[in-house]
Amino acid sequence: MAQAIVDDIIANGAPALDGRYTSIATDIFAGCPLAVSVALKPLNDLEAIEASAGSKSISLRIGSLQRPRTAPADVIGSVGGALCHELVHKNQSERDSASFIMAAIVQKEWHKHVSTRTSPEEWLTGYYGTVYEFEALAEQVAYEIWLHDTISGISARKNVSLAAVSGGEALRRIKLRLNPPGATSSVIAAWMQIFESKVNEALSSW
Repeated sequence: MAQAIVDDIIANGAPALDGRYTSIATDIFAGCPLAVSVALKPLNDLEAIEASAGSKSISLRIGSLQRPRTAPADVIGSVGGALCHELVHKNQSERDSASFIMAAIVQKEWHKHVSTRTSPEEWLTGYYGTVYEFEALAEQVAYEIWLHDTISGISARKNVSLAAVSGGEALRRIKLRLNPPGATSSVIAAWMQIFESKVNEALSSW
């Protein structure tokens, strides 16, 4: 799915909006509709990828791109990772809709106050350490590692040390926000170990 979207963006400057991804989404997401639209930012800013999910659909807003400064494989990793992340959220919503909706409201309000001054501890308690994001991010990071191995032509790893892999956009953000240069925290170090176990659990299930 990510490959098809990125191919269209590289060829045409934007994802296709004619519903051509529907049949692929039906196969991958067990009939869950996928809505794709164009975000305002250029895709070479990987933060232009915005995604959301509910119990019945997944929405992906993705930037336009004419001359990519970002390697296509990295873009595929970001698009595919976002889809994995939101598919987990869709499944979470199906399991407990009321709890998921409440958590989403809290998350949206918390993100309104995020800034460059947000501390690693605040990122952990407000976002990365929450139950729903923890599960979704583990699957997203696992996808990024799997994709790297697949593109590199090596056997997909089932057990990794997150400290020893560069990963993709999601893992880079986690490291930047929770482990900036000079920062030390036994709480965050313990969380990273637990998160690593969850990522390896996801890798082993693929």
